[in-house]
Amino acid sequence: MAAESQHGPRAGAERWVRWLGMAAIAGCVAWQTWPWLGEPLLPFEDGAVLLPRHYARFDLLRCFDSYAGYIAFGSNLLAALCCLLPTTWIATAFVVAAAAATVAAASAMLHPAWRRLLPPAAQLGGALVLAMPIGSYLMLTSLGYAQWALLWWLLICMLHPARRQGIARAGESLLVAALAWSHPLAVLIVPLSAVPSLRRVDPLRWLVLGVAVAGYWVLGLSREPLDLQPIPGGGAAAAIELLMGAGAVQAVIGAAGRAWLQVHCGAWCVFVAGGVVLGGLAWGSSRALRSVDRALRVRVVAVAWFAVAVVVASAFSRRAAGGGAGWFVRYVWLLRVAVLLIAAWAAGTRWRGRLAGTAVLVVQLLLAALLWRSNRDYYVHSAGAERIRMLGDELAAQEERRGGRAQVEVAVPRDPPILIRPR
Repeated sequence: MAAESQHGPRAGAERWVRWLGMAAIAGCVAWQTWPWLGEPLLPFEDGAVLLPRHYARFDLLRCFDSYAGYIAFGSNLLAALCCLLPTTWIATAFVVAAAAATVAAASAMLHPAWRRLLPPAAQLGGALVLAMPIGSYLMLTSLGYAQWALLWWLLICMLHPARRQGIARAGESLLVAALAWSHPLAVLIVPLSAVPSLRRVDPLRWLVLGVAVAGYWVLGLSREPLDLQPIPGGGAAAAIELLMGAGAVQAVIGAAGRAWLQVHCGAWCVFVAGGVVLGGLAWGSSRALRSVDRALRVRVVAVAWFAVAVVVASAFSRRAAGGGAGWFVRYVWLLRVAVLLIAAWAAGTRWRGRLAGTAVLVVQLLLAALLWRSNRDYYVHSAGAERIRMLGDELAAQEERRGGRAQVEVAVPRDPPILIRPR
């Protein structure tokens, strides 16, 4: 009877943390995406690839079509489902689906199993990181960019600290396979299977990942050569710049803060600041986590390794992995997530009391406000929403005249957004 009385309040507290966290995540994401919900823009791949591919009819096999040599199954499936809606709703549905992908990836960290390793403040703070304004509006409103949130979701699935049972285990296997087919860099998670403590939690989970990733690369490369754009002789320099500047520094002080450092102190100052952030994070987290369950320390190292590996792979394979435009943020978004996530886990674990945990979350909210102000240029709503509304009306009228949908062709002007014309 005593065990039941203890279990009841604890289970109630876990549910409270989970639902509060999901509501907070959804609220933060909705607040950042609100302008695009009313005036969607169909940027980049959304308008140039996904809409034309899935507009005319639903075809699940087309979700496996490649673009630039890789397959993004998750983004394609979400786009195909959105295109089942009335034509004038599709552009807004793209935004909602992209935002929902981020909410789902963040909410995966609120599963009760994580309470075995993390106190409530650390668990909630880590999940809220994905809803912080650390990227650009594209990370939350574009299905073409949603593949990065799906990649993070896959990592969290693989680090899940418990084995699921029955139907839940089968569902997780399907989810892992689908997420593995949603981003080419899912291959960087496979080496983590060499860590015995991670593999032992659920060997089937890792087997599914390995088979899915192998099939992804075999099918992808057999259909279209991978569109690599390496920087001749400059990959290492680009990787260091991404890690220190665009990644570590901007995770803490944002784009405006980094620009101020560079203007007033020089590029070397940004490099030193990045070293301080990464070095301080390593030192502080090691001290905060040295007395906790080894399973949590292993997962911290896994998150750090994966984030750095993604940045290095991007730097060596994409000439575009540089600059400060909103579209560039995708290459360092996971690193910024990892920096703030590890800090949240370490702080929330080090200060476990209710009052201390609340203070940690308040500090995180203050940091989010600072980053919003520093990154606000990444959230300026672009012109062109009227063209998208006109497009929806035109496609709806065409659909009514023809008694059904037809393929559309895409014109890419110099200034975004993409302009799409009925064929």
